[in-house]
Amino acid sequence: MIDLKDMIVKIVYLSPEGLSLMEIVKSVDQQFGIKTTTKKVLQIVEANPELFIEVQGKIKSPSNH
Repeated sequence: MIDLKDMIVKIVYLSPEGLSLMEIVKSVDQQFGIKTTTKKVLQIVEANPELFIEVQGKIKSPSNH
């Protein structure tokens, strides 16, 4: 089963401009039907610096930087 981290990776990596925490929360709900919080998304982003970077308040894939 896909976990929340994988869902966030899929959503963020498909958005080259990056997404705010709130946009990620909304996208997880819309695409996967999973309710989450900005706090939980931020914890996952911070725990996986090799997967995500933050640029001007947007979460991005390191390869899109």
